[in-house]
Amino acid sequence: MSLKLVAIDMDETLLREDKTFDHELFHKVYQRLVDEGVLVCIASGNSYHKLEDYLEKFPHDDMYLAGDNGNYIVKGNTNVETLGMDYETWREVTDYVDQFDGYYIKVSLGNMTYYRGTNNPIHETIHVFEREYERLDNFDGVPKDQKAVKVAVKSTHSLDDTKKMAQDIVNRFSGVESVTSGNGWMDVYHKDGGKGQAVRYLQEKYNISPDETIAFGDSLNDASMMKQATYSMAMENADPELLQFTNYQIGHNNDQSVLKVLDEYLNEGNLDYFEKYRI
Repeated sequence: MSLKLVAIDMDETLLREDKTFDHELFHKVYQRLVDEGVLVCIASGNSYHKLEDYLEKFPHDDMYLAGDNGNYIVKGNTNVETLGMDYETWREVTDYVDQFDGYYIKVSLGNMTYYRGTNNPIHETIHVFEREYERLDNFDGVPKDQKAVKVAVKSTHSLDDTKKMAQDIVNRFSGVESVTSGNGWMDVYHKDGGKGQAVRYLQEKYNISPDETIAFGDSLNDASMMKQATYSMAMENADPELLQFTNYQIGHNNDQSVLKVLDEYLNEGNLDYFEKYRI
């Protein structure tokens, strides 16, 4: 048996802290995976357009881009799967979060992201995670006939407090899931969504089993896809809570460990290679 599906998170996983990655090694590894018939999926909290920006130097028509935590899936510039919250649901969530200080919100419809104001962390970093975005006075201007694939909340509180807020949202609103996603972010999306659903969609479409799947991640928004992969890989820099969902742990994102591990696997040609990383 060999790998048939590779799912990779971006921030703090494939990307270094400075949002770069080894282009030469990526091209080498990706091309070898494609040549061997392995499906590659980038599963990220970033928007689809931002993922395109990262990959613009590489031919990637065969790659699946599962943006907004896997809730907006694109292949070859075609949106093949979307799972979102209706307007009433996500507005209830944002209205609730707005009651608390220190939380700043942006709303993604998959092809466009909306945020409010200028004197806040969202405005200062919007270009890092999004390409297509619009600033509004309030969320009344968001189209009501489209579903939101993700509500992202930038928290100025501790990670523990942000996790408590995420759990509070899950307890209060039955139709959503909420998880922390690294660097002070908390994500809210449809209860049946997430990166795990994106991986499951590809597994079902291509008849791929968890035993033929590897996933790499660092935060709790990666937990759902770890459950879909026998070869579930946490980064050295991962949230310690993610380790309860993973079978393996590799090196640091700044050391380009994802690409190095995949390169070594391709050289070895044997799944037993991964045992050296078993937790």
